[in-house]
Amino acid sequence: MKTRHIFLYVLIFLFNTTIFAQNVTNNGARITIAENTKVTLINSGNFTNDNDGILTIQGGTVDGEIVIPGNFVNTNGTVDLDGVITLSGDFTNNDPLTNVFTTVDDDGTIVFAGTGQQII
Repeated sequence: MKTRHIFLYVLIFLFNTTIFAQNVTNNGARITIAENTKVTLINSGNFTNDNDGILTIQGGTVDGEIVIPGNFVNTNGTVDLDGVITLSGDFTNNDPLTNVFTTVDDDGTIVFAGTGQQII
């Protein structure tokens, strides 16, 4: 499991490419989107952060970015946001005891890009 995570991080970091996925559920892992990397979920894809999962989006000359055409749901996880989240659906935090964002500075961005009403 750890080997796959390291390999995926190295692959993303080295090739600075766009990766397409449909739905992503982070079930307790650490997912890092490096600077100059864009991850795009397709077909109304949703991102769920659960079971103490950590999503890190790094900033830099070209910020790391995740594009979520569906919803972002945080059940029991955290986000370290120095890059960009582009969200077309709703943003939901189902864990009232946990702060979603653990960023120590304030240079991350969430772009609400839906064509209709979006709910936070």
